[in-house]
Amino acid sequence: LKTTFQAIWVYHSKSGCHWDNEHGANIKGPAAEAVWKEYVSKKSNLAMKPFKNNGWPFYSKMEKVLPEKSAAQGIMSSYLQCLI
Repeated sequence: LKTTFQAIWVYHSKSGCHWDNEHGANIKGPAAEAVWKEYVSKKSNLAMKPFKNNGWPFYSKMEKVLPEKSAAQGIMSSYLQCLI
């Protein structure tokens, strides 16, 4: 669960990347499809593959459960933000 949460957090923290818990990344159209394929082709982003047009209803719950300074949130997410 934590890996999925972190993958979604990293994705939707990127500028221009859509995320919602119902439709996921909501990829529509050839341009978005090309960007998506490139994104999920990287091994570090493979966890996002199932969420092309499907949401993850546990995201908001995990956001509440994980402590602010856990590896998926807080310190690590600040570090990941710098890499994006």
